[in-house]
Amino acid sequence: MLASEPVSGPFIKHKILSKTYKRPSAIFLLDKEPSENIPAKFRKLMDFHTGQFTSPTILAIRKAVRTQNIAKEVFGTNPNKFIADLRKLHNLTDYEKISEEVLKLLGVNLNDIAKSKDPFAQLNYWKQAVESCGIYILELGFPTDEAKGFAIYDESTPIIVLNTNDYPNPRIFTLM
Repeated sequence: MLASEPVSGPFIKHKILSKTYKRPSAIFLLDKEPSENIPAKFRKLMDFHTGQFTSPTILAIRKAVRTQNIAKEVFGTNPNKFIADLRKLHNLTDYEKISEEVLKLLGVNLNDIAKSKDPFAQLNYWKQAVESCGIYILELGFPTDEAKGFAIYDESTPIIVLNTNDYPNPRIFTLM
């Protein structure tokens, strides 16, 4: 095909399908559908009975899994130090002591958090603290009645997804 010729036919159909289904166009050339590799266990709200997520939630899960896989490829699969340090706290039974130790590991100063009454500033403070420990945070929009957020655990690249359709304080709760 010459550069001056208009593009038409199957190529255009693949591009339309790709945009419609939000999938790479190469997927439509495969002999069989690729597996999603979406973790099976997602904690759901009690009143959510349909057993399936809508497209925006599924797309958020896909993006999180894809981001996690890319992070593994780029940064390797060495165990996350923060997670290893958290595991050392499993013998503690005093919740106050556990909280103090987690705040130390995060490098969080409660006085710094209390300085701002703006919930978005507080959310950003917590996000920076968690991200500085090698935990990836995505903020994506999906229906809050399906999920407030979710985490996909991995020894090297844990990822937390916060719902942009939710208020800042519930996002902070989800982050923790």
